[in-house]
Amino acid sequence: MTNDSTATTATWSPRRRNDKMAERLARHIVNDIMSRSLPPGAMLPAESEMLAQYDVSRGTLREALRLLEAQGLIEVKPGPKGGPMIAEMEPADFANMLKFHLCVRNTTYREILEARLAIEPMMARLAAEAQDPVGIENLRAVIKACEDSDLDNEQEWFTTSDQFHHAVASMSGNTLLNLLGASLKLLYRDWATRTITPRKMRANVLKVHREIADAIFRGDGAEAGRLMSEHMSYFGKRTGDVNVDTLDMQINWN
Repeated sequence: MTNDSTATTATWSPRRRNDKMAERLARHIVNDIMSRSLPPGAMLPAESEMLAQYDVSRGTLREALRLLEAQGLIEVKPGPKGGPMIAEMEPADFANMLKFHLCVRNTTYREILEARLAIEPMMARLAAEAQDPVGIENLRAVIKACEDSDLDNEQEWFTTSDQFHHAVASMSGNTLLNLLGASLKLLYRDWATRTITPRKMRANVLKVHREIADAIFRGDGAEAGRLMSEHMSYFGKRTGDVNVDTLDMQINWN
């Protein structure tokens, strides 16, 4: 990492043909951000510096920054000392973009459900095989939080249940699966709002979560994947039954 605001990873040429200049500039800015390992909260150079660095018009630079803002990579900090700042990218940013692409391809909620059923067992298996010490300690803490939660409080139960699935996904060691799984879960939650889990079933879910966690702790990838597959299949069927009237509806981008 370097603190030189003019550092670049490749020679910038604003006059290459067959490409929109603002889009090319946006990609180049991303390359610079990555090469300098700029963390969330870091400010980009002032507009005057960037204009000189990239040799483009003010309109092209501002359009490029708007493209990056739309992707969730930067946000514009207001005020005299403001300007473009690196944002903390969240799965919700990717989920919103994914939702748009799924919408225009007439994707249904059934397909979202099927994708989750395929991905979650794979991540559980990878988590068990990875045996990441930090991830294991985090999963132990999450399981304890689940066991200490109030099963009579549905919102608290949902929160700890989500934390369990997030913890398992983050242990998989696969950034793409983790991001995709988290995004699909958000789209799933937007749709399956009518699925209520009775208290007795919550206690059983907690038991299954513990069994999956124990398989991960033992490093038994096959068992962790099998248990997660059974768990997701059961809840997938139940969710589909409860939301049967919307299961084959196309996703809306709203």
